[in-house]
This record gives sequence, C-alpha cells and structure tokens, in this order.
Amino acid sequence: MVYTANSEGVYVRTVSYSGKFAVKAIKPVSTIGAGDNFNAGMMAAIYLNQISADQLDKMGEKEWSKVVSLGVDFATNVCLSYENYISMEFAGELKTR
Repeated sequence: MVYTANSEGVYVRTVSYSGKFAVKAIKPVSTIGAGDNFNAGMMAAIYLNQISADQLDKMGEKEWSKVVSLGVDFATNVCLSYENYISMEFAGELKTR
C-alpha cells in the first residue's frame, strides 16, 4: 500500500518494507490532478526501472525511493500549474532519467 499525506510525506507498507518518504515543500497553484499524476509517476518509475509485479512486495527502501520519487515529481509538476497533467518540458526530461 502506498498513501500520500500531503506535506507530511508518502508512506509505503508492504510485507517486507515499511517506510516514509519526504515530499518537496511547494506553494501549489492547484492540486487538481495531483493524485492521478502521482500514480502515473509511480507507474512510469516501475516501467522505466523494469520492475515486475512479483518484485513489488520484495522491494526495499532504495527501489521504493525511485518509485515514490518519480510519483512526487509528477504530482509536484502538476501542482505548480493550472493544468491537470505534466508539462511538455517535464515529460521531455523523463527521457534522460
């Protein structure tokens, strides 16, 4: 289970790992779309890091940090604009990760 707690951070609970990750301190313009984009960022990280479904419950802090970090980056990007999706510039940066 992964759940966000606004400025308090992101919590991850699996059979083998329990942890909390910090989020960036920002002044959001809009939070519409933040949750959807957080999920999309996590999915992108899972894809980009070639993490299979059977690996998820075995991952530790290092692997979860990559997944949560990209989710936070997606959500942060969306919160800093009035759009409900990541910017083209941000999307272009994904190719270099």
